[in-house]
Amino acid sequence: MTNALARILALGIVTVSLAAGVSAQPRYLTRAEVLEDLDQFEQELEGRAAYRAYGTPDYRTAIDAIRARAGAGMTVYAFGIEIDRVLALMIDAHAATG
Repeated sequence: MTNALARILALGIVTVSLAAGVSAQPRYLTRAEVLEDLDQFEQELEGRAAYRAYGTPDYRTAIDAIRARAGAGMTVYAFGIEIDRVLALMIDAHAATG
């Protein structure tokens, strides 16, 4: 896992969106780093995501879509937004009914 993913996960993902435009030279992840981080992210969801079993849309498809969009890489900020989108698919089990 690269430091970028570790920081994103440690910050609770949401705070990444607050950092837009902070640096004139945004940190850029290579395609290899993006793919490595996505693999780690998927493993973390498999092992730790409490809500993935409650009718969550297929987050694996969403992660595969990010892999397809990775191109030559992306900024840490863009990667954080992509991770936010996957996490937004997760529901809060306390809000589920029926």
